[in-house]
Amino acid sequence: MVYETEVFAMRDVISQMMKTSQNRLLVNTDRVYLGKTNLIALESLLEERGPRGIFIAINRPYHYMAHLLRIHKVDYEEMLFIDAVSQISGERKMEWKQTTFLDSPFQVAKLFEDLKLLGKTTDGSTAIIKIIEGDFVVIDDVSAIFHYNELGTGKAFLKKFLDAVASNPKSFTAFAVDRETQRDLYEFLADNADRMVDMGNAAFMEVPKELEEEPAPMARPSEGKGGMIHE
Repeated sequence: MVYETEVFAMRDVISQMMKTSQNRLLVNTDRVYLGKTNLIALESLLEERGPRGIFIAINRPYHYMAHLLRIHKVDYEEMLFIDAVSQISGERKMEWKQTTFLDSPFQVAKLFEDLKLLGKTTDGSTAIIKIIEGDFVVIDDVSAIFHYNELGTGKAFLKKFLDAVASNPKSFTAFAVDRETQRDLYEFLADNADRMVDMGNAAFMEVPKELEEEPAPMARPSEGKGGMIHE
């Protein structure tokens, strides 16, 4: 599967936002395509924002996304993974120099103290990492926060997180949520986002074998508050 068209469109949205000091993006996607949407967003951020981003894994151990990035030949050597779920997943931790493991995703408000974390730098040494000062910072599945935490606690953390990102215009964050099945969460994030876009199911349809030689339709960001339009 090839996502160049979607990455091109997502990069354009990110570029437009950064020119106006906007850095909080909310993407509406079908829950089934959440993983693919996250991959597209992550590749777009690595290409548009820079290699020293931070990926926070709350839903699945970090190596799931690392595996996808390798398959799609996306360079993530300088990206830091913060893994909050491996310790309770029952899976063997797969150590990598750019990974910091947290005890659990429970009590998310205590995961970060003033949004700082003791972790590993690019050379493998230990240092204080200010997560909002990376090229970008994303959470693999923001709705998973509420699997482990009460509604009020999760929302308080997300509000603090989004406010902190907004305070540093050199950083960026993007969330992918299904507006139809997670309406309350979507509306909460929309109230704290700078821009919203849609990535519909058609963006992830497999290309039939007989059409592989056909040029892919160009995708562009819509006017106003967004939506990916396929022409």
